[in-house]
Amino acid sequence: MSSVAWTRDGDLRVATLGDRSGRMLPAGSRFAWMVGHVSGLDDEDTARRNVEEMLTGQVSPPVVAAPAPAANESSSRAPELVRQPDALPTWAAVPGDDGRAVRRDWTAEQYHADARNGRSDLELFADDPNTYHAIKVARTMTRTPTAAMRRGTLLHLAVLEPAEFKRRVVIAPETDDDFKGKGGKARREAWKAELARWRASQPADAIVLDEDCKELAQVEGMARAIRTLQTPAAKAARALLFGPGETEVTITWRDEDPALAQPMDCKARLDRLLVRATGTLVVDLKSTDDASEDAFTWSIEKYGYHRQAAWYGHAAQALVGSSLPRFAFVVVNSEPPHTVAVYELEPEAIAIGAQEIRETLRALSRARAENDWTAPWERAVKKINLPYRARRKGEQALAAKET
Repeated sequence: MSSVAWTRDGDLRVATLGDRSGRMLPAGSRFAWMVGHVSGLDDEDTARRNVEEMLTGQVSPPVVAAPAPAANESSSRAPELVRQPDALPTWAAVPGDDGRAVRRDWTAEQYHADARNGRSDLELFADDPNTYHAIKVARTMTRTPTAAMRRGTLLHLAVLEPAEFKRRVVIAPETDDDFKGKGGKARREAWKAELARWRASQPADAIVLDEDCKELAQVEGMARAIRTLQTPAAKAARALLFGPGETEVTITWRDEDPALAQPMDCKARLDRLLVRATGTLVVDLKSTDDASEDAFTWSIEKYGYHRQAAWYGHAAQALVGSSLPRFAFVVVNSEPPHTVAVYELEPEAIAIGAQEIRETLRALSRARAENDWTAPWERAVKKINLPYRARRKGEQALAAKET
């Protein structure tokens, strides 16, 4: 491998062999590397070795097997091998963090601990600037995960990170002792001490569930449905979730829109990012009470999923440098029989979400620049009426009465 020549251009390290080249760039404590359309993130020695081996032809571009067949699928045909798709063109963190879009090798805990603004932070500010200030600025409050949020976390781990699911999800020990009768108080204290020792032996980021927790069975049922159902939608879901692509992609960037009162540091964590020569696709996994098309359109509006699509799409576009990515939801019903649907969001909905995101980001930048966290309803005394639907219903009733 001595025929590979290395040169440096600032922090960029370039390897050349004839008319072929590869590159490395510091990415935190590791190095991002790329040769052609293949890239990786490793320690410095491994990254250098990978670049040199690929340039000298000692290693072919990696291949990945197609998803393993479900239990009731035929396995007589050997899995087809497909070439690793076009890799991300930029994985490296720029020393000094100059605000360019960067892929971060972060855990979910590191992502949530980071002070930058994510999509949920914008939703929080839009709902109530005071609560945003208390949580993100003054840090006098913390966000308490809801049952739906915990279910979503469990589902993502079970489907996208099964090894992490096995490591983090633990069942708390139980006792049949009701702590009544003679010595009950002492037994209770001893049991508390035993529980404390057990908890200390578990991972710091463990998700502790009760033995009879219905939530665990529910999540395992959803994950099993995604992996085994034979409907066209379920098969498409497996291709999107388990086929070639990147999982749990964290991206940070600085938004320097001139319309902002000050630049805003932003972050996003994408469930799946698929980069192809034909374009980029962001995939998001959702659980829902009703996976039907009509019901999920209302979920998109109610929970702001169109804004999430716009935010993630902007992050991916900033990182990859492509046109605005397409966005697809893999949706699984939280109740048996756990039906699965795949919906690609229309560009119109993403455009509406992008406009709403832009308005919220501009308002947030003004609030931060002026340190003014007054909510719109606090600024003046206003008249109020019934919601539109109730008003229309009432107007129709009044009109009928008059006739």
